[in-house]
Amino acid sequence: MAPRSPVRWTKSRAPNRRLWLFLSLPLLALASLQAAAAILRRANALGRRCAPAVAEYSGGSPPPPRPRIAMVSFSAEENGGGGGGRRSFRGVMDAVGGNKRAYAERMGYDFIDARRLVDPSRPPNWSKILAVRSHLHHYDWLFWNDADTVVTNPDISLV
Repeated sequence: MAPRSPVRWTKSRAPNRRLWLFLSLPLLALASLQAAAAILRRANALGRRCAPAVAEYSGGSPPPPRPRIAMVSFSAEENGGGGGGRRSFRGVMDAVGGNKRAYAERMGYDFIDARRLVDPSRPPNWSKILAVRSHLHHYDWLFWNDADTVVTNPDISLV
């Protein structure tokens, strides 16, 4: 009888699970990001409807009073931005204050430059709390706006 040829044992050609997992993870991540973006868009749309539009009030009753809103900002220029290697904010409010004031005036908000509330014994960031807290009882809403920012779309209202 003739000898039989040796049988080679090989792995089956079944799909490699690691490769499948490697290829499917980016698709799963993309789907998750799209779902998260849809949720955030919906939340943003709901947030813009805080105050009902005037058209929603029919039946003879006047609309409720518009909320009192203030835009609060300051620049810690007097103490050089806090020292200790921090950035200097000298001249920042002069450069961007007009932009902030114009937006607040256009929307009917108050603009509060709270630089007198800067506590020189602490880093300037701690003074933000003092600035907002000192005006809480005067307004329905306070909008903190850092000194080194500008309003880029003045057509969008906060309410």
